[in-house]
Amino acid sequence: MYLNSSIPGLRAVALAAVLVLAGGCSDADDIDGLVTRAWSPQQLAALPDSVSVAGRVLHIEGQANRDFMPIAPANGHPLSVGANLMSSAGDRPAWTATDPVLYVVHGDRMWIVDAQTWQPPATAALLWAFYADRGPKWTPGGVVDVVLEFDVAPGDRRRIIDRGVAISRSE
Repeated sequence: MYLNSSIPGLRAVALAAVLVLAGGCSDADDIDGLVTRAWSPQQLAALPDSVSVAGRVLHIEGQANRDFMPIAPANGHPLSVGANLMSSAGDRPAWTATDPVLYVVHGDRMWIVDAQTWQPPATAALLWAFYADRGPKWTPGGVVDVVLEFDVAPGDRRRIIDRGVAISRSE
């Protein structure tokens, strides 16, 4: 979760408020991160689908999935999401994407979660992969917007969006 506060107890109060707002989610206690009200349509429209860092244009490829394989519970596993940070340049950059956070927007709801990072072997386009699981149980076939937020350097935080990512269903 991405809350910074120097006031003791404020974090717990904020989390309690979020859980009250997420009252429609029966699995709220099982969700990593938090579910809250989404950004406004204007705020979403203003997010870039690519950014330039040190002369390199970056974009993300988002994925969202619910697992209903035979070993899954009857109502499926919660949402898992990923964002691949892509570049047209073929070499590794001199900087590293750090402190990643994923924002997954579904209608008027937004799941915010600290992402895990995986650096795949060097490829022509894929720089890093970011992922999170144990999200809300949003319906497969629905559409989400996936936003990746990360630091390039101290004080240089970036956001990139992949709009219209379908929630797939694994069976």
